[in-house]
Amino acid sequence: MSEKISRQEEFSHQFPTGVVTIMFTDIEGSTQLSERFGEIFELARDQHNRIIRECLAMWGGYEVKCLGDGFMASFVRATDAVECAIEIQRRLAQASWPAEIGEIRVRIGLHIGEPFIGYGAGGLPDYFGPVVNRAARICDAAHGGQILISQAVYEVLQGAIHGDIEIIDLKVHRLKGLERAESIFQVYHPDLPRRDFPPLRTLDFVAHNLPVQLTSFVGREKELADLIRLLREPTTRLLTLTGPGGVGKTRLALQVAAECADEFADGVWLVRLEEVRDPEGVPLEIANALRIRVDPTLPIRNQILAILPHRHLLLVCDNFEQVIDAAPFIGDLLRVSPKVKCIVTSRLPLRIKGEKIYEVSPMPQPPPDATPHELSLYDSVVLFIERAKDVCPGWEITEDTAPAIAEICRQLEGIPLCIELAAARLRGMTPQEILKGLSHRFRLLASRSPDLPERQRTLRGAIDWSYELLTDEEKTLLAQLSVFRGGFFVEAAEAITRNPDVIDLVLQLYNHSLLQARYLGERTRYILSEAVREYAAEKLRLLLENSAIYDLHYRHASYFLKFAEERDSKVRTPNEAMAFEEMAYEIDNFRAALEWAVIHDSHLCARLAVALHNFFERRGLWDDALFWAGRGLESARKVEDSKLIAELLLDLAGIHQSKGDLEKAKAEVEESLQLWECLNDFKGKAKALNLLGIIYHDMGDDGEAIKFHKEALALRQQIGDRIGEAISLHNLGYIAQHQGYSAQAEQYYQQSLAIRYQIGDRRGVAESLCNLGIIAQERADYTTAKSHYRGCLQIWHELGDRAGIAMALHNLGEVAVSEGKTEMALPLLVTAAKIFCEIGSPLSAEPEKFIQSLSKSPEAQPFAEKLQAAKAMPFEQVLKIALE
Repeated sequence: MSEKISRQEEFSHQFPTGVVTIMFTDIEGSTQLSERFGEIFELARDQHNRIIRECLAMWGGYEVKCLGDGFMASFVRATDAVECAIEIQRRLAQASWPAEIGEIRVRIGLHIGEPFIGYGAGGLPDYFGPVVNRAARICDAAHGGQILISQAVYEVLQGAIHGDIEIIDLKVHRLKGLERAESIFQVYHPDLPRRDFPPLRTLDFVAHNLPVQLTSFVGREKELADLIRLLREPTTRLLTLTGPGGVGKTRLALQVAAECADEFADGVWLVRLEEVRDPEGVPLEIANALRIRVDPTLPIRNQILAILPHRHLLLVCDNFEQVIDAAPFIGDLLRVSPKVKCIVTSRLPLRIKGEKIYEVSPMPQPPPDATPHELSLYDSVVLFIERAKDVCPGWEITEDTAPAIAEICRQLEGIPLCIELAAARLRGMTPQEILKGLSHRFRLLASRSPDLPERQRTLRGAIDWSYELLTDEEKTLLAQLSVFRGGFFVEAAEAITRNPDVIDLVLQLYNHSLLQARYLGERTRYILSEAVREYAAEKLRLLLENSAIYDLHYRHASYFLKFAEERDSKVRTPNEAMAFEEMAYEIDNFRAALEWAVIHDSHLCARLAVALHNFFERRGLWDDALFWAGRGLESARKVEDSKLIAELLLDLAGIHQSKGDLEKAKAEVEESLQLWECLNDFKGKAKALNLLGIIYHDMGDDGEAIKFHKEALALRQQIGDRIGEAISLHNLGYIAQHQGYSAQAEQYYQQSLAIRYQIGDRRGVAESLCNLGIIAQERADYTTAKSHYRGCLQIWHELGDRAGIAMALHNLGEVAVSEGKTEMALPLLVTAAKIFCEIGSPLSAEPEKFIQSLSKSPEAQPFAEKLQAAKAMPFEQVLKIALE
């Protein structure tokens, strides 16, 4: 026992790396036990968990994770893993269990190798890859009370185990992972109650024709669980997996069939339909798959319908879309065969009674801000890594290559076929080169592998397969839809394509899996993957004349100009939040419209730049705001539109002022002011005077600043511009506050706030509350300050104003520091700094100063750990802390 305790102390806090032994455990029949006994089973499972954890601790096992009804653990030494497995089975057999349940039986599987290392959802280290998958499959093959090990573990154990342990050769088996066969061995010890078990739960004891897969099955845990649950439901007879080409429908269907194979007495049978074009050929393919001898003189359809009613089996009909007219035959077959179930993969649903449709989505992709440690949480990245190791066995992901790999997976939109084709290029390219090559994705993403069907050898082939099934009208609409970026709503497609049947045609394209659908409340947004969009754009150039293509792009740009102008008119009104939320869906369409207009229509480009400036700025898209204000100004000068020139000069000046380039900003405002005066436009003139006041204050000349602000205020009051009046009062308050006249500043802010409440300017309300909070903070009235800061934070969060959110978090962090609440202050300041950095604001230095000061505070120790925790904290949790 002392030896075991020392091993616990040696390994319990270490995550084994390199070559390790992976253990999986699983309670036999846990689902049925849970459904039948409820809380009694929960208590029994808790006892089971305690026993396993005690045994892991005793033999130096590292608990990787608890899987609900089992565990995943790792060991440095295979011998310790075997001893631990025996100890688990011994203790479980000796334990007292509730009489209602009887004995809890656990299956255990072991495999050894060098798994890939990543990090789980909780930030803890985790394993993934073929080694882990094989260990899980070996466990799944066992019966309750049985311990199974792989050939690799068996070889390591030779000469290393004591005489009481018996290793029983169970021969070679095909596991449910569908990869190569594996030699399986059983571990037995005299202390265990049972030596003999039924045949292993592998594919060897099930009738089937499922092909051996040359690569491992990666990810898809949720989809696999969903589909197995659906297939097991008594009401499920036909389960159709739909989705775009290359999304992994076939591989997922085969895996579901393998997992459920032992539930069908007459087996599981793959029916390959990719070479079949005539729907009348489907019955023959089913007969061939089932090895049924048919009489060529009689209708094959009738023979199948006569034989299958006596069978209990699962059919997997792969690639049904090109024989979709055979759907009624499948319906007839299922009606007369009560024990037959069918899984279908198809880019089109069969649309027959009783069909359950499961849309297979692309694999999750990492967000742009994912750290290298977080990448293993995303199936798309795991797939890339596994396929990379298949073609380059010594290849490893590094800190340098991780960003490129993440971006590859994002640009390929999580489509498994595309990711596998990209990973295959690692034989002669770096990830960075592959990423660069994606600008020519149809050339890059191709394979010459002879064992793949043509539709899986190239990205183009996968899309061709669906495209050729379309009608001419559907082909034309698909090509026209290539003008959209980031998706569209049906009303936009109808207006831009001018096709009265657009709703029906869009639904047909969706049924063919060439469009994806996202359900947003009461509306549906349709999306073309980037690969399909590029393909459709190629077809557009073949199907339409240049003049028709020009008209299509013009209608697209004009539609989104009108869309943007209507919503920009709602800035500083009660409807601003909704307007910006609607605009956020169309950001890629706005950019596409601008990119087209800057080349083809200068006037339209300038108007778009003006209409989108507030949106870009409020959403923290400073690069877009600066770039398009500049290009818009060039376009406005080309068409000599004075009003647009004046507007865009002010937009540019506002950006330059915020970045501290005051001389440039001043020159731009002065030119704009001259134009407004020539146009006799008082509202524009007041905007220019207001911005001049801000610039002169930044330059340190408050006398001039006050003069300009008062002049702007007078103009705005004269023309009844209430929004502008409130802005001018606010800015006068800001200068008074800066000069130390807090009472006067507060009076200006309150006047401004009253107007803003009256007209429903929520953004303005937030600005006034923020500055009133600063006044309260300066006089150490922290309760009032926090109330104001929380009020403006809520508004800015609703409006999606990232700069405002960062400002409020920073101010609340300052108050927390002043109150000595360093634990609360750190995540607020860290998040504020992060947002300021992301939007390119120079204000990021402010929270960084406070973070540095906290690092020297005794209350903040140990600082490094707390700083790391603050950086890892989700935004919603930070927001909750700020608002509590």
